[in-house]
Amino acid sequence: MFFSFGATGHDPELYPEPATYDIHRANLKRHLGFGRGPHFCVGSHLARAEARIAFERLLARLTDFRIPEGNPPDPIICVALHGYRKVDLTFSRAS
Repeated sequence: MFFSFGATGHDPELYPEPATYDIHRANLKRHLGFGRGPHFCVGSHLARAEARIAFERLLARLTDFRIPEGNPPDPIICVALHGYRKVDLTFSRAS
């Protein structure tokens, strides 16, 4: 048996349209990003706080994010992972 972290959050019985990114998904908090049960990450609260602060600061300084046409994201091709190796973005500086 092989457990793939790249498959977490992609069970169609738990997540309708699992391949669609939806931050308003009703059961969004049922992810396994920090583990589960006795193996839950001790640093999860710190990691969430750091991410929230980083995104708040970044989004306050930059606007109009977009992926340039003709330059698609570079996906990671791996059984164990799901994501992108590189995503080029263009953006404007906030006033």
